[in-house]
Amino acid sequence: MAHTVTINNANSNVKKIENNGLQNPNKIQSINGFAKVIEENTQNIVSFNVMPERNVTETLHIKEYHIKHREITGVFDREYETSMKHSPNHLIFLTALVHLQKLIYVYLCEEFGFNYNPFANEVLKVWPTNLEIEMPKMITKTKGVVQNVQITNLKKTGEKSYFGNCISTIEGIVNIKADAAVFII
Repeated sequence: MAHTVTINNANSNVKKIENNGLQNPNKIQSINGFAKVIEENTQNIVSFNVMPERNVTETLHIKEYHIKHREITGVFDREYETSMKHSPNHLIFLTALVHLQKLIYVYLCEEFGFNYNPFANEVLKVWPTNLEIEMPKMITKTKGVVQNVQITNLKKTGEKSYFGNCISTIEGIVNIKADAAVFII
């Protein structure tokens, strides 16, 4: 699926913003539905234990990101391993939160005019400050799982700091509302 890429100021550094607030530092123009598709072959891995010596590990195999103005969608496959009894293969909410943080990072690299490279040094820090999670049922899908994020608000709070709000949905089942501080480093 090929899409045309048109991003204002994509080759420049972060656009200078007046102190009256951040609206759209580098408005992402959508053509054919998406402004950019990033194909990726990376992993997000979350491992923890609820009970001693009964580990749970979930690995997301990131396939691609679809970006348009104030929205990003990630597509991934997932693997689930556990030594706990009667624990079905399902998306763990902690893994969804980790991926949400990455989705915001990838999106903001585009809006702020940074080249996103998952293997390069970080250019931003995203620190969630408030989370609301609704998970009415388990997601057991393992291939082509879709997580979408809509940025609902983004404000400049300092020379290199911002504060934003977003809503994320996973497969139309899990809903996450999140607030986060963002720092350019």
